[in-house]
Amino acid sequence: MSSASKSSDFFKSLSSVIDSKTKPDWFILKELDKHYEGNKDLHFSFHDGPRTREYPFQAHQGYLCVEASAEKDFRQGFIEFVRLYKGNELALCNIYIVLSQISSNDKFTKSLEDDFKAIIDGECETIYNRLIVALNKDYFNHHHYWGSEPKTVQDWLDIFRSSQGFHNITDPVIDVKKLVQPNKRLHLAYRHILVMKPLLRATLMGWYNFQLEATTEEVLQAISTSPTEAAFVAASILDDIGPERKAPAWLNREIVEVFVKKYWETIGKALFVHVYGISYRNQNENELFKSLQQLLHEVILERIQPNDATDVLWLQEFDLPDTYIAFFWWAIENDVPFTNVPKVKRDLITTSLLTAVQKIVNDLVTYVAPDNNSDPFRSTEFLNEKYQRTLGYVLLYLLDAPDNNIKQLSSICFAFKPMYYGGYEANLIASRFTDFILLVVLSIDHLKDLSQEMRANLKKILDIIGDSVLIPYVHLSERSSDIWDIDSKRETSYYNASKDLVNDKMKRTIGGAYTAEFNDFFSLMNEIKVAQWPFERN
Repeated sequence: MSSASKSSDFFKSLSSVIDSKTKPDWFILKELDKHYEGNKDLHFSFHDGPRTREYPFQAHQGYLCVEASAEKDFRQGFIEFVRLYKGNELALCNIYIVLSQISSNDKFTKSLEDDFKAIIDGECETIYNRLIVALNKDYFNHHHYWGSEPKTVQDWLDIFRSSQGFHNITDPVIDVKKLVQPNKRLHLAYRHILVMKPLLRATLMGWYNFQLEATTEEVLQAISTSPTEAAFVAASILDDIGPERKAPAWLNREIVEVFVKKYWETIGKALFVHVYGISYRNQNENELFKSLQQLLHEVILERIQPNDATDVLWLQEFDLPDTYIAFFWWAIENDVPFTNVPKVKRDLITTSLLTAVQKIVNDLVTYVAPDNNSDPFRSTEFLNEKYQRTLGYVLLYLLDAPDNNIKQLSSICFAFKPMYYGGYEANLIASRFTDFILLVVLSIDHLKDLSQEMRANLKKILDIIGDSVLIPYVHLSERSSDIWDIDSKRETSYYNASKDLVNDKMKRTIGGAYTAEFNDFFSLMNEIKVAQWPFERN
């Protein structure tokens, strides 16, 4: 039998299968195998494999193998077949599924793709949308990685991460994408992404590193009217896995203002922490990152500078310690003077910080539960330069605080004191708090030219620490050989940095510019301690 005759029989069988379909069928080759007996020139492969969760539809779709000897006649038959069904959306969807599963040389499959699109002409967009609707329903629907629509940047990033396990040699998402974006550029028009449900979007962004192609007006329209779209767009620029990635043409200050001003709690804060805080997502200092830095700086500066209390809710929604680190590091990086933040805003930030610590006090019953090792102060991050430098700003804000904030700090310190007389978990949370507050006051070496009022507040805070947590802190710390063993060779790491940093800062403080304010504090230390501490050694 000639190859032309074989191709003719194949398309007769395909026509019968196509006409029987009521929806796009991702396993159309399995059905076709029942109607057409393959041969050495035109045959099926991998279409009868076992079911497995690793495939998008729980089984391999199979391939239609077209050998070189059959290419000419197959292409001619294919062109006639597509023309026959032009205008029939459902049939064209299923024909395209067959086309996407053809196994042959790249040049041949590319010519078939070009033929298909040339014949259906303006229907590509329609076929694309219909196949995406089908993929929204069927693509990895046996996996359940989320229970509801993503609402925050973190929700989207979690789905991006989950999707990174969803990849195969062939991927129907990429096959369908070729209908509207034929080349290999990792860009896709936003209007083509808008019709996708979360997992399809996440696969493109999280695994294939696609980027949105849109106008600023398109993006503004979408993010201004839909919090979900705003979170998705923000996640698409935050999940930066390209070291050479450039800022998209649509990204400008107006868009960042929407993120920061309209969606601070769910989006703006996450972007701010990623750019200026401690972030463990992919963070490359490329053009995109630098652009975000500058745009965020402009928007945050504009928002913080008005000397009134009309736009302050966002300052009360800072998270401990992440947003405070980001905020103070922003000030350091951009040389924003302390006095450029109005007093009313500084007081609100201080109150917000103390309220966040007070919330930990209110939830102590949770932190002292058996086997609860959660650390609200993130003490394993103390070695991070950003954390250390921003503790100096925390101290500066405390020293500038009104009396009611100093009283609030006193109440917090005395609330932690009884924790030293409980079990292991209680000791742990108390010790972590004391490490934190000691590192704050010992960050005095970052501050210069304090006013007399600030010096007085420093003395008050040191007295509060001495009267509350210092005695049990010293007694508990001296149980560890890290304190009393003068021959200890242990190296400082993220997991044991707290006491090393406290001792290092104590050594720096003794004999410094604020010795008078610290005299009583160190005198009390000498009365309490039994061992020679590392800060006293040469």
